[in-house]
Amino acid sequence: MASPESAQNTSVLGKPTFCVITGASRGLGRSLAVELSGSLGEGSRLVLTARSLSGLEQTQALVNKTSVSVKVVSGDLEDSDSYHNLFQGIFSDITPGVFQHALLIHNASSLGDVTKRVVEHRDAVVLQKYYTTNVTSTITLTARFLQIFPSCDVTRTVVNITSSAGFTPIKTNSLYCSGKAARDMVFKVLAEESPEVRVLSFSPGAMDTEMFEYYRTHVGDPEVRTLLCRLAEDGKLLKPEFSAQKLVQILEENSYKSGAVLDALGRFEH
Repeated sequence: MASPESAQNTSVLGKPTFCVITGASRGLGRSLAVELSGSLGEGSRLVLTARSLSGLEQTQALVNKTSVSVKVVSGDLEDSDSYHNLFQGIFSDITPGVFQHALLIHNASSLGDVTKRVVEHRDAVVLQKYYTTNVTSTITLTARFLQIFPSCDVTRTVVNITSSAGFTPIKTNSLYCSGKAARDMVFKVLAEESPEVRVLSFSPGAMDTEMFEYYRTHVGDPEVRTLLCRLAEDGKLLKPEFSAQKLVQILEENSYKSGAVLDALGRFEH
């Protein structure tokens, strides 16, 4: 069996895999669960997490059409005090040696308040909750994942779902932009610190989801709102299924440089 160090250019899918997808109750997370379930090897386990238990169960019903074992764990990433129980639920009942590949996909994220300019952000509690949800949870879950699966004979892959907002300033989007930028850098550092771990940040593009519709109708800057409306009106929004397929293709090819930031449409690479 190939060692983690030689995993590049060798597909990590098709093996018995322990896979965690956060934010799996709808949108891209749901599409990823469905798409990946058909590519994971026999004996794989798919753990789906999100706040909405009903949404997770709907996703589970779609995935259960495959032979992959599915587990749902609901939890709120805004509450760091609940992380211990949440992580226990995610990683319980793991038998050493069963899985050849461990895959963690950080899809969960929130927009934050997209109505305010920087000068209007005065509530420290709101800011703290935002960064706890979008940055702190990501770092701590990644750390736990890597501790549960030490290198040994297990290939480890960590995927961060990102956005061009991580390197493009967007007015009234200071929370979202800074959160994505912080996450991107965390995973670039991880790639440098742990070359035996495959690390990828993937931007799925502007998608036709509930999150985009909320964003389009609530964003505070009129120029940004006009741009978002034009994307929708011109039919340029991607389907989450398309972006999910692109990510699975990238994982199957496994030729990306660890730590890279890739886009579903190939518009940029960092």
